[in-house]
Amino acid sequence: LTGDRFLLPSRAPRELRQSAALRAAGIPTTVVLGFARTRLPLWRCTVDVVSRYEPAARDLGEVLAGGDAEAAPAFGTDEALAAAGRLLRQLTVAGVVHPDLNVKNVLLRRDAAGACEALVIDVDVARFAPHRRPRRVLEANLGRLARSMRRQRERQGTGLSSAAVAAFADA
Repeated sequence: LTGDRFLLPSRAPRELRQSAALRAAGIPTTVVLGFARTRLPLWRCTVDVVSRYEPAARDLGEVLAGGDAEAAPAFGTDEALAAAGRLLRQLTVAGVVHPDLNVKNVLLRRDAAGACEALVIDVDVARFAPHRRPRRVLEANLGRLARSMRRQRERQGTGLSSAAVAAFADA
C-alpha cells in the first residue's frame, strides 16, 4: 500500500535488534549491520537495511523451483528441505514465531563443512513467544512455510508436488 515508504521510526531498528537476538538464541540469520533512514514529509521515511553479504546463498523458493541448477554451489531439493526442517526445529526450541515465514525468507548457504544450512531472514516481524507451547510454535511456522510452498507451486507451476509439501509437513 505504501510502497517503500514507512511511518517513522520504521521497522528497521527492530530488524537490527531481532537479528542480534536471534543469533544470540542460536537461530541462524543474516547479520544486520545497520540501516539508513531518509525522512519524508508527514512522519514518513524510506529505509535501506544493510546486511552482511552471504556469497552463493539462494532462497528456498529459488531452489524448490529448480532455478538453482546452474548456480554454484547447487543445492538439492532434499538437502534444502532437510535444512529448512532443522531451521523449523531451531525456531521451535527457541520459541520464535515468524508470521512471514515463506520460501523467500529462508536463505540457504553452505556452512564451513560444506553442509546446507538454512537461515531465517526478514526478521523484524519475528517474535519470541516463550509462553506458547512448542507444538503451537511449530504449527504456526510450519503452516506459513508449507502454505508458501503450495502457493509457489500454484503460481509458477514448478517446485514441489502437493504430496511432497505434505510429506515435508508430516516429517
